[in-house]
Amino acid sequence: MEPLQFLEELKKIIGGDIVQENLCADDTKHGRGFSDEYGQPHMMVSRRNLSVKIDFVIKEELQMTVYATPPRCLCVRTWTLFEKILSWCFLLGATGFPGEKENRFFLQGMIAKEAEEYFTPARASLINKLFPFVEIEQQSRVYRLLKWVEVGKNYSPQQAAKDLDILLDFVEQTRA
Repeated sequence: MEPLQFLEELKKIIGGDIVQENLCADDTKHGRGFSDEYGQPHMMVSRRNLSVKIDFVIKEELQMTVYATPPRCLCVRTWTLFEKILSWCFLLGATGFPGEKENRFFLQGMIAKEAEEYFTPARASLINKLFPFVEIEQQSRVYRLLKWVEVGKNYSPQQAAKDLDILLDFVEQTRA
């Protein structure tokens, strides 16, 4: 399944609009049309009174962006071998995710004490439900979820709709 087909199926579930960018002469030779700055399709949807953009960074990376101001900036990332090595050398400012057995991902932008307070059991549960992901970011005006997916194989539009609802639950809990 191609990204545009995936978004068309997702649109049937959650609504929204697949956005067509303006084509210029240079874009037509590169095959752009239903695309954003990454060259892959994207869509916009209003859900729970929040504006959401769903796009493909590349064919295998689906990004969901919720336009809402989070209470603080931070990033939840999955461990890679490279990041573990940097952490062992004290070159990565990483904080373990709260919870005794949680070692799949780590935090940046928050110390351990703050993490324990911020990630209540309910919030931590929502992060766990979104796994596997590449990262979840809270920036100055947006929440972002980046997932590595194989559209049509191990990831369906139904799963994307479920992930969006979980992400919106997380946004609502952090803003409450």
